[in-house]
Amino acid sequence: MIHPTNKKFGIRAILAFSHRPQHSPSAAVKMKITINSYNAVAAWKWDLPEGSDDTCGICRVEFEGTCSKCKFPGEDCPILIGECSHCFHTHCISGWLQSESSQGRCPMCRQTFREKVAEVKSKPSQPRNPASRQPQQRQGSASSASSGASR
Repeated sequence: MIHPTNKKFGIRAILAFSHRPQHSPSAAVKMKITINSYNAVAAWKWDLPEGSDDTCGICRVEFEGTCSKCKFPGEDCPILIGECSHCFHTHCISGWLQSESSQGRCPMCRQTFREKVAEVKSKPSQPRNPASRQPQQRQGSASSASSGASR
């Protein structure tokens, strides 16, 4: 027997011992797995203005969580962003603005609160002229379809 520490065989002996096949469960057994059911998990991240806080300015709960009136994140309570770029749960800011003490101002910066209008980027529209559109004729005819019938 060649011992790996034998000086005469040196590195060859060490390599021979190190390259012996290893018995691993993944190599010896191939398993077939059937998935009977699974629970899908969805995740999202709110598209907030750069530099804004990840929490509602009123209830101080993260937007990934829920406001005090909602049961599930995002449930009928989208984020409302003001022109001042401060972000709030819809329920939180609507309750704040209805209170007399708010005077219609942002609770963070005290500017008059106005909802920021979303910027919609659209493709340039092409002029529509129904008269210029002509119906496209299908290429091919009954004779070309029947010519392929002879085998």
